[in-house]
Amino acid sequence: MILTYIAYVITMTLALSWAFDESIRGNNLGSITMVISYISTSVYLIVFSLNNLGIVLSIVVILIVIPITLRNLGFNRSYNVLLLLINEIIMSLVYYVILRGFNNAVLALSFYGTDIPVSSLSPVNVILALIELSNSFMFFLMILPEVLYFSIRHKHYYPLLLSILALSGPNIASEMTHSILPLPYDPIKEASVLITLLSIILSVYFSYNVVKGRMNLNSYLIFIVANIILSLSSLYYSISLNEIPYGIATLITIYIALSDIKFNLRIPTTIWLLLAIPQALWGLSIALWYNLLQFELLLGIGLSIFYIISVRLITKF
Repeated sequence: MILTYIAYVITMTLALSWAFDESIRGNNLGSITMVISYISTSVYLIVFSLNNLGIVLSIVVILIVIPITLRNLGFNRSYNVLLLLINEIIMSLVYYVILRGFNNAVLALSFYGTDIPVSSLSPVNVILALIELSNSFMFFLMILPEVLYFSIRHKHYYPLLLSILALSGPNIASEMTHSILPLPYDPIKEASVLITLLSIILSVYFSYNVVKGRMNLNSYLIFIVANIILSLSSLYYSISLNEIPYGIATLITIYIALSDIKFNLRIPTTIWLLLAIPQALWGLSIALWYNLLQFELLLGIGLSIFYIISVRLITKF
């Protein structure tokens, strides 16, 4: 059964990649395809969760009502982005339900997210489980190809780079042993180093492009905001082992990467210095994961200084 569902997921990922791109271009067939995908996956969820029919129907209805409400309010692009995200969330949920059953899947996901054992279903646990799905490796495997396809079609790789930053951290690594990968342990420490390197490289790269006029300030500001909330949630995760805020930050980052949000703000030329903040936070996270508490401040401040020096050298600020 699980192999059949994986084949279904692959098919839906390909279909959603095309459908999302078409819906952004204004083709209603794309939006209709995403709705059909959501309905078909919801049928899967209902069939495998008949003992919890009331809860499952509530999940299915509430998730689809949110993007529909946005569309009725005139936010068409937000509707399409959220519809894509809830498709991936519901498909990820079905995967866990097939493996464990609905009750055990929700309880396990809630535990993965908060590191607090739970023994009974509650509305809070269901919400936490749904958020935790954005930290799952299944979500990663589905959403990344769709963003890649969208970026290639539009010849605009900013959404892809921002999504890679959101999906490369310890939150995704934390569930790898619970996925289809036969790993002996969750590579959380290694992922914290990887995302720190990505953050520094992208921060320097985007700062350079802004100075050279190859990137608009609006996209640059979005990257700064995303990097700060991701690094803050990662630091909180390294302290508390609660990755629910990280899941929320991941969803927000992917959403703003694809939504083409505009800010009508006057942005000072010194805004690039704000990116020293997430570098420090990523450094603090690494120190905590590797239990290098005596080097915590040194690593955080050192990475910030390294970023500032790098930008000044290549841009002549």
